[in-house]
Amino acid sequence: MQNVLKALHTEHAHICRVLDFLDTQIGLLEKGENPEWDLMKDVMHYMTNFPDIYHHPKEDLVFKRLRERQAGAIPEIDDILHEHGELAEMGQKFRAAINEVEGGSVMSVDDFSKMARGYVDVQRRHVELEERVLFPLARKFLRAEDWTEVDKAIKSQPDPMFGHMVKDEYKLIRSAICD
Repeated sequence: MQNVLKALHTEHAHICRVLDFLDTQIGLLEKGENPEWDLMKDVMHYMTNFPDIYHHPKEDLVFKRLRERQAGAIPEIDDILHEHGELAEMGQKFRAAINEVEGGSVMSVDDFSKMARGYVDVQRRHVELEERVLFPLARKFLRAEDWTEVDKAIKSQPDPMFGHMVKDEYKLIRSAICD
């Protein structure tokens, strides 16, 4: 249990650092300054290629097992499971918007800011609900055999930006976030 939840919690901390970076960049744009478009692209590449592909499926395993143990008693589970798909869609749309704006496409600052802030806000609320409600319930209701099954089923993938071996494509953004 502790290994799975500890890993998910650590990944949440990394996601929040990335969201803080996005907040800063959005703030620059809203003040009429130029954000670091390349680094924002890197952030969204990370978000759509690690949390959406590896982090959320791990959570899905935990939350589906929790739903089996507490059938119907935790309405937030279905909402969170559904939201994982919505977050992936939002991330892809936001990533495309960054590419389009950087490529010269015209989008109002207000429209871009609304999309960006919407993505960041939903991500933050999502993480907060999992940490405050669902992880404690998983600790309480899942049994040792549940955790063993979840651990076996997890498609293990080291974090390409915050892991021990940072992939080349993430070195600049990691440096910007961590320094």
